[in-house]
Amino acid sequence: MTVFFAASVPAALFAYTAKTIPNKQLPKKIGLIISASIVGMIFSRSFIAILTDNSSWQFAFMIYATLIFYTCLFIPYSIKNAANNHKLSIIQAYLNATQLLLHKTIIVFYW
Repeated sequence: MTVFFAASVPAALFAYTAKTIPNKQLPKKIGLIISASIVGMIFSRSFIAILTDNSSWQFAFMIYATLIFYTCLFIPYSIKNAANNHKLSIIQAYLNATQLLLHKTIIVFYW
């Protein structure tokens, strides 16, 4: 079940981006999202590995948790700004992405 929810987060992001960004800018924005995801995965793993080697895994976990906590503090501000500009809500975008994941063509393709 965790894999399903983890897969839904990027899907919701892509659905929300597709609904809120004009078609002319969409390829550039999707490319930016994918690039940021890849760079984030590479650097976060490297950063945590360096912290773990120099100290302990508990210290690395605390640093990572602190960074995630402070990042989450800024999410409500970005949602408010986006909600003021667009009619589609985050919840609706998430539900749309979930419906896409449960579409019979997707299920048949992956099974």
